[in-house]
Amino acid sequence: MAHVVGIDAQARQISCEDGTVLDYDAALLATGGVLRRPPIARADRRNVCLLRSRSDAEAILAQAERSRHAVILGTSFIGMEVAASLRERGLEVTVVGKEAVPFEKQLGAPVGMAWQKLHERHGLGFRTGATVASFDGGADLTGITLDNGERIRAELAVVGRGIKPTTDAIAGLPCNDDGSLTVDAKLGVTDGLYAAGGIAQLPHRGDRPPIRVEHWRVAEQHGRLAALATLGQQVRYAAVPVFWTIQYLKRLDYIGHVSQWDDIILHEDPEKPELLAFYIKDGVVAAAAGLDRDHDTSALVALLSLRRDWTPQALGESPARLLASL
Repeated sequence: MAHVVGIDAQARQISCEDGTVLDYDAALLATGGVLRRPPIARADRRNVCLLRSRSDAEAILAQAERSRHAVILGTSFIGMEVAASLRERGLEVTVVGKEAVPFEKQLGAPVGMAWQKLHERHGLGFRTGATVASFDGGADLTGITLDNGERIRAELAVVGRGIKPTTDAIAGLPCNDDGSLTVDAKLGVTDGLYAAGGIAQLPHRGDRPPIRVEHWRVAEQHGRLAALATLGQQVRYAAVPVFWTIQYLKRLDYIGHVSQWDDIILHEDPEKPELLAFYIKDGVVAAAAGLDRDHDTSALVALLSLRRDWTPQALGESPARLLASL
């Protein structure tokens, strides 16, 4: 095992910390990312935690055993999963986020509001449209102060602000503004060099505008194809991106990808915490989300994989029935 400090893609060489230089015919970059620490006063307080590794999770759980109040910074998937976990352990939990509702940027306000209501039914508190001005206390955290002056008691804070791709050691290759590397549909960066996972920005579905996805499932799929590519077996990555999370025994799935949509068509039962959302772009369903609709979301993975231009009318209120009829 060696610690890599540099990659020269033109010379096809990898430099290691101990001075070793390795020549390669094919190499795979799967460096992942580093967590973004908040540029907030007193963020170095003890008990202000990040979550990336198993040891991070163990540290959070250990502190949770000694805490009654927790604050989560961020309304993304990682933040909401931690919030649910800590709430189920009996802590009083407050979520602070800039967005109006959880997942607003990724899934839109209607789905985000349904998810927020689910958490509120389990006793979670929210401070949306807000940011943290400081972490308070001495060596140990005692609370946070918001930008509006409100102070929230907390012995534990968990920050969920996403990651920055770890690509600093790569020489001779232009990185995108977010630090990612542009790859082709077969995960190639340049001759003999491949990238997989959250550092790779690649054509969506193999032939559409490029996207970067940090989902673990997508990284797992990338790894298989990139490994084949290093062995000379070129396979185009054209899978439908899928992400899911389970909180309070309720599952939320997101199938496909669209950063901007023209409309969201919602199928929901007001008496139940469930819904199905279609994200419409240029008249067709570009992506979908389902809360507690496992049969329909599983069917949507198969239907969108057929690469047809599905309209919301064609998919209907139950994609599972449609799939069974094909």
